Amino acid sequence: MIDYSSEVVAQLNEKLVKEVVVSDTTIDPNHNTIYYSDLFRVVGLNYDGSKKSEFVTIGKLRSLTVDPTNEIIYYTASRKIYKADPQGEIIEELAADDISFFALNISFRAEANDLYISDFGYESIVRVDIETGEFDPIYTRVGRPNGLAIDQENDILYWVDGTTGRIAMSPMDWSGMREIVGDLKNPRHLIHYKNNLCWIEKGNKVNRIDISSGEMVSVVVRNKTIQGLDIDRLSNRIYFSEGSKEIYSTDLLGDNLQVKPFAFEVEA
Repeated sequence: MIDYSSEVVAQLNEKLVKEVVVSDTTIDPNHNTIYYSDLFRVVGLNYDGSKKSEFVTIGKLRSLTVDPTNEIIYYTASRKIYKADPQGEIIEELAADDISFFALNISFRAEANDLYISDFGYESIVRVDIETGEFDPIYTRVGRPNGLAIDQENDILYWVDGTTGRIAMSPMDWSGMREIVGDLKNPRHLIHYKNNLCWIEKGNKVNRIDISSGEMVSVVVRNKTIQGLDIDRLSNRIYFSEGSKEIYSTDLLGDNLQVKPFAFEVEA
């Protein structure tokens, strides 16, 4: 458990007022909550944008995910992996110094109770056992692993290779690896939903591909940089953050981009 002194928290809160940068978003559909990471804090929001929870972290946040069954948040910050309750009353360090400062995506695998991380800095995909903290680099020399996603139902891992501009997949037992799509321009982040993959491309686009047919469409094209990306599997809506203070929602076709109440300005 980590004990934050009031002095440290005050210093961080002062910094947060000046800097609001949404680096990642994740959805907890079981509790109707959107979580976003903002440099040094994790904030939980209701779908109308009202604040539900918030806690300050030590170290710069890179990515976060949630175990919706147990309502536990996992996140990476300054080469460490943490778990926390939504209010941040209990924060535990799972692993330290085994990841780089550029652990860009973290995904929770419910069946095995472990985490998967795409580590841009170490060019690897790693697995962390939540119970023991055991750290296992399962795939190295990936190039630039800018994102990963897990098909929980079929036990398949998907990842982005930024060096080759492709998205690849493999069963968890590594019995067969294949490319899903190639020739992408600066792909990063990745989410899996039913038979679809969504990712950010060229900084300002959200693309989606049907894994079976290979049909690819641009769901959203924006004028600002898109950061976090996730999908609410109950409402079939994609959530993404844009610029420094905005979170938006759209359907899978991009035909219904909603500004309010499903988009809101993040509070400093």
